[in-house]
Amino acid sequence: MLLLLTVNSLLDRYRLMYSTLGVVYGAGFTDIYWRNLGYWVSAIILYIFGVTCIIGAIFPAVRHRIFGFGIDSKRSWRPGRTLWTAGSAFVIIILFRWIIPLIVQAIVVSPNELALEKPFLKNNILFTQQGFRVDSANGGLAAMRRLSQSKYNLMITDLQMPDM
Repeated sequence: MLLLLTVNSLLDRYRLMYSTLGVVYGAGFTDIYWRNLGYWVSAIILYIFGVTCIIGAIFPAVRHRIFGFGIDSKRSWRPGRTLWTAGSAFVIIILFRWIIPLIVQAIVVSPNELALEKPFLKNNILFTQQGFRVDSANGGLAAMRRLSQSKYNLMITDLQMPDM
């Protein structure tokens, strides 16, 4: 189960392309630099826990050393170690996936939003233009040349075009 959560955490990185948390629809500064890091950290922690659980299921002596329960002559279970390990991993995942990105967005990005989001805005505009095949012309003659070169489904014009 933990290994499936690891794969899901790695796949969550691709969902950043559809993020609605920034200025534009898609990945922004916080998504690329902090949420992506959070997904990697949670994937690594979940992977380590998954592998550790598999090893602990196979080898009881290892299970006792790692989790604090299993074969033991003095006590059969040490709940403190198990809860401490799982709890700290849970806190680290919550911290890196949600809390740190929210703090960075509020403290670092919001005051400098235009400067930090500018490259992402440019990419968003560029890819929107390419995806919808948006062209522009500086004047009427340039627009007529473009119309003769390719076919358009929709054209929005200015009533007072220069060069016409």
